[in-house]
Amino acid sequence: MVPSGAALCRMRTSPGEDVLADDAHCRCLFGGWFQQCRERFDVIDAVAAQRLDEQHRQMQDDFERTQAGVIANLALFKTQCLARSARLDSLTGLPLRYGLEEEFKRCHAQT
Repeated sequence: MVPSGAALCRMRTSPGEDVLADDAHCRCLFGGWFQQCRERFDVIDAVAAQRLDEQHRQMQDDFERTQAGVIANLALFKTQCLARSARLDSLTGLPLRYGLEEEFKRCHAQT
């Protein structure tokens, strides 16, 4: 049995409140550490510190979009696998009744 996409990616079934929160960038380990040390970064280079903060926030936003994309693609593969299993016998690989009917319709439409 193949594990679900969530298990393969070690994701929760849905994002938790910590990931969806507006301050998610502060809740990750790096974000918490960076906020604690921000004054020291500002002393060294305030512009670079601001840029790092903005990039980190953007990374968190992209994470949510990327995760949504991965989940959508896994759902597409799941649908395709289910459709395939309805058309083919898993043991022999031969078409099942539904698969034969669909293939007949496709061939008939070409003629």
